Amino acid sequence: MTVEALACYAQTATNKRNNAMLQRHMEQALGVSAMRGFLRFVPVAEECSGWKGKTVASEIAEAIEQAQVPVEHRDSIKVPRRRSSK
Repeated sequence: MTVEALACYAQTATNKRNNAMLQRHMEQALGVSAMRGFLRFVPVAEECSGWKGKTVASEIAEAIEQAQVPVEHRDSIKVPRRRSSK
């Protein structure tokens, strides 16, 4: 079985944990012993994967760009009110 993930999620410790969990699940659900199962973890670059018509790299860039733009809400701007002099 091949498991593809972004490089930041294909770390040694993560792969070890996922390997143990997937092997255990395959043995319990399918009856395939861990000795017969083979897992291959493949890191995928952000530029080489995508969804919704965009690469993951462009999604990350847009998210960073949006996080840096200050958002002004209409309620947060206080305008002095005119007082009537009756």
